[in-house]
Amino acid sequence: MRIGVDVRVLTKQKTSGVEEYTRLLLSALFRRMPQDSFELYFNAFRKAPLPADWSGLANVSVINRRVPNKFFDVASRALRIPSSRIFSSPDIVFSPHITLFHVRPPVRHVMFVHDISFEHYPEFFPPRKRLWHWQQNYRNEMRRAAAVIVGTEFTKNDIVSTLGVSPERVTVIPLGLNPFYRKLPKKDPDLAAFRAQRGLVAPFLLYAGTLEPRKNIGAVIRAFGLLKKDARFRDLKLVLAGAPGWLYRSVFREAATSEAASDILFWGSATFTELRSLYNLAEAFVFPSFFEGFGLPPLEAQACGTPVIVSNRSSLPEVIGSSGMLVDPWDIGGIAEALHTLLSDDALRAHYAARGLENAARFDWEATADRYAELFRKLSTDS
Repeated sequence: MRIGVDVRVLTKQKTSGVEEYTRLLLSALFRRMPQDSFELYFNAFRKAPLPADWSGLANVSVINRRVPNKFFDVASRALRIPSSRIFSSPDIVFSPHITLFHVRPPVRHVMFVHDISFEHYPEFFPPRKRLWHWQQNYRNEMRRAAAVIVGTEFTKNDIVSTLGVSPERVTVIPLGLNPFYRKLPKKDPDLAAFRAQRGLVAPFLLYAGTLEPRKNIGAVIRAFGLLKKDARFRDLKLVLAGAPGWLYRSVFREAATSEAASDILFWGSATFTELRSLYNLAEAFVFPSFFEGFGLPPLEAQACGTPVIVSNRSSLPEVIGSSGMLVDPWDIGGIAEALHTLLSDDALRAHYAARGLENAARFDWEATADRYAELFRKLSTDS
């Protein structure tokens, strides 16, 4: 089987969920499908290198182009480029993100849809991003695709009811979890050195993810301010780890006006090693996002043995369930109360830490890749 893959999402070498999903899924697919060939369409005027361990793989080749992707964003509807003709007689073209790719029969198009938050919360996206979504013609592309893959039942139901995609075309395959994120021994020397070098002497709460309004970081900051009114949490800090995203300035304004501003640390974009250390050292991980198609950061925290507090909206109850504390993202007092309850009870923290480890173990990229391979083979043999 010949599979063409649009990997333009990797040109900027970001570490957000979309890029993490694409890298880890494809790495697993290359291992699990050694007899099948993959052609990667890697296009951008300026681009970061693809993962080094992909070079030299016998079943992987790269179509390297240097056309500005902004040109495609503007011209793709009229010129119908890029298209499946770029690849060498593919059976399937796989799009791991919503980017317009014109696929002509008999080639089968498979799309992965992370979420359609832009349909429900357009105010969380700047005009330029909303225009980009419109240019991708995603409604028609999903309806025409041979298969649409999503990570949760929530996302499946959402695109079926919101966009009118036939439920028979939509397959739920949960994401895997990067095995790099794991619980480290309390006396791990590297962990102790990290704490000392980065000045993380006091206990801290952690948020990790892109800094943008959709993630509801303002609620974390306000709930933290309420929590700090209790003298028992006088030394507690809040670490916000992540790169600035859309409309990020509102997050910085919220922190600057907080009574607890001096105890809020903006970490910036964290490396994988830094993030694993932060997960392991945090007292709790808080993630009251308004909308998630899956939600990897809470699972990463759970894999590191840290109890999590997440939103009771969108896909998070499905992914986290009873292994974490669920809160109403609009209820600042409720978030503060959940934090207070968790931080005041060692037994409760231990309970959620243990449940979290069990939950995180359910998500494995090798098993995920096997389900993709099964779907690809079924589609390639269907008449």
